[in-house]
Amino acid sequence: MSIVINLIFVAYGLYTINHRECMFKFMLFHFVLRMINHTFPVYSLEIVTLAGVSIYINDFYLLILLALIILQNGFGKIIINRGEGLFYAFVLVALFSIVFGVLQYGLISDWFNETRKFLHLILPIIYYASSPVELNNENKRILQLLMRSILAYCIVCWISALIFGVYLTSNGTLRCLGSDYAFFVSVYTIYLVYNDLVISENKKISFETVLFILAIILLQHNTVYASIGASIAVILLFKFGNVFLEKPRWIVQLIAICVILVVFLNTSIGSRILTPILSTFDKFNELSESMSGEETGTIGTRITLWQSLIATLSSPLEWLFGKNIGTGYHVTWRGNEWTASAHSGYIETLMRTGLVGCICLIGSIIRNVVQHIRERDVLVASILVSVLVYWYSYSYTSEIGFLIGMSFAILNGYVWSEEPGLINNAEHGSQFNER
Repeated sequence: MSIVINLIFVAYGLYTINHRECMFKFMLFHFVLRMINHTFPVYSLEIVTLAGVSIYINDFYLLILLALIILQNGFGKIIINRGEGLFYAFVLVALFSIVFGVLQYGLISDWFNETRKFLHLILPIIYYASSPVELNNENKRILQLLMRSILAYCIVCWISALIFGVYLTSNGTLRCLGSDYAFFVSVYTIYLVYNDLVISENKKISFETVLFILAIILLQHNTVYASIGASIAVILLFKFGNVFLEKPRWIVQLIAICVILVVFLNTSIGSRILTPILSTFDKFNELSESMSGEETGTIGTRITLWQSLIATLSSPLEWLFGKNIGTGYHVTWRGNEWTASAHSGYIETLMRTGLVGCICLIGSIIRNVVQHIRERDVLVASILVSVLVYWYSYSYTSEIGFLIGMSFAILNGYVWSEEPGLINNAEHGSQFNER
């Protein structure tokens, strides 16, 4: 079954090369296959093995993106639009790290894995930043169907665990989605909140939005909690100001939701939900303890790991430009050698591109946040803020590359929306018909 699905993925990718309007669907296809593999590891992402080297759907996705970039811009040419200079400075540092890494270490697994991760951020940004994109109703319906299907799957898992005591996932918890996939669902939830409070005429939270918010809570990823909280705070702060004080309907809704939750959480099933959620929130207490030198819990151990990794930067050159890609994250930690990823987008950027690359990448995103707030595209700004928060404990994904690339594209006029109020079409969309 894996082979058949992967071949369909390859065929659709090749079709996408001549039909760029299908790229959004292809990205979602890639997202779904990765999510299935993470949730049910029996599904294989391998397409083929050539000369002992395995080619995965992640690699094929990158090849399709690269082909589209070349066809769009011409071989060896990249269109650098207004405001993208900092990002491309980061790209230049990362490419030097990749090239010097393969010269230093050869084609080892660490080099392949780290190169893949960086390219899954860089290539989607480059492609989407200069690609005409229409946010039409068809793509919206497909995304809506996917998100609702994921929500239905989560509800089935939770009912099975809470009522029948049968956990459908291997981890034996209510976390039926990995953090990267929960984060993407949280971005859709941010859109729903914005749609309800800003675009919709009713100006009230819908039942579907409440379900997605509850789903994010039940998935128990504390970094996702923080990212969606920061995003919603940006929407409330910059989009409304004192409007809510004049129309307090949302306050009544909030009180009603809180009362219902309190009643439910005092039932037997509710208590079984509340306990793991509270243990997840305990990680925020661990953060403050870690800052004071105590190594406790997941966050505390990660901070200790990050300190050990940063300590390996042993020269001014490494602090400026990082260690070459392929070095790996090998440090002695608790008496053992750590070989996994750094578990932080900021630390990985610092370790592989140094302060120069880190400042350029984060600076380009912060610049986008400021520009979108000025252009009254608060939804885009809030999503970018959620990315910055999420990178505290997790790293690059191709979906995050898509989100950042779209933020550039909107600023540079390559995006047009059929949905009034989603983005500021009066200011944007000027380049939509130019390419």
